Amino acid sequence: MAKKQLLSLTLPKELSVDKESLITERELIEALTERVEWMLDNQLDLLLSLLYRLDVLEVDIQAVLSKKDVSPAKDLAMLIIERQKKKLETREKYRTKGFNWED
Repeated sequence: MAKKQLLSLTLPKELSVDKESLITERELIEALTERVEWMLDNQLDLLLSLLYRLDVLEVDIQAVLSKKDVSPAKDLAMLIIERQKKKLETREKYRTKGFNWED
């Protein structure tokens, strides 16, 4: 993912990471994973609320959280990033370019 695309991914302030200092998608995943890990330990209700607001599918969240012997933080971070990418794609697909009401 290009740096411009990384910067255009919108995250709620509770999940915010310093995107300006990130260079790669991998770094974004690592930073978001750390934030999600902290929220899993300290603010689970808020994290679940944020996932709902971000429109991450509940079935996907349940699948990640039901895995045994694996920390779900990275998988949840990946779900967040993938959902935000899909939102960007949808916005781009339906963006009206050069629309002129006078035509």
